[in-house]
Amino acid sequence: MSRNWPKHDYTVRDIKTFRGMEGEGFNATLCRDGRKVASVIDDATGGDVHFQWADARSRGAEEKRLLEFVKTLPRERWEDTEYDVTSDVFLAALVDEAQTEKRLRRLFRNETLFRLKGDRTDDDKWRILKVPFSLSVKAQLVKTYGDSLTHVLNEDYPHLNPRSRKQSP
Repeated sequence: MSRNWPKHDYTVRDIKTFRGMEGEGFNATLCRDGRKVASVIDDATGGDVHFQWADARSRGAEEKRLLEFVKTLPRERWEDTEYDVTSDVFLAALVDEAQTEKRLRRLFRNETLFRLKGDRTDDDKWRILKVPFSLSVKAQLVKTYGDSLTHVLNEDYPHLNPRSRKQSP
């Protein structure tokens, strides 16, 4: 995540998105340590995210664990407002991260994304080299652009790059 949050064991899977009355909603499975702990729904009506906890019979131990964890997270800032992170905000960030990684994994199959000095950094626009990233591709970018090369996005997400014969494991 781009946020400065401590390491945690929460992930989401089985994400389904849809258009709702107040934007995009989703259904997902919340996991901790790879094990399902809840089914979640953001119905995109402007209300809270709905959690259906898998441990309902054990008096909500997973729910308490998540609530305690989000209390440890630093306050977020949006424009001029600071706010506490809630389980809804945390879950939305997990879903956003999972969707971003899915999109990048698809792009990285065939492309290397990079920026040069002078390129805008406040948007999602990248220069594209139509080959999968590898050490030899990085060397070619450095050879071609030298000190003008400022960022190769593929290097930020090494786990999303496809294995290449020219890249060491």
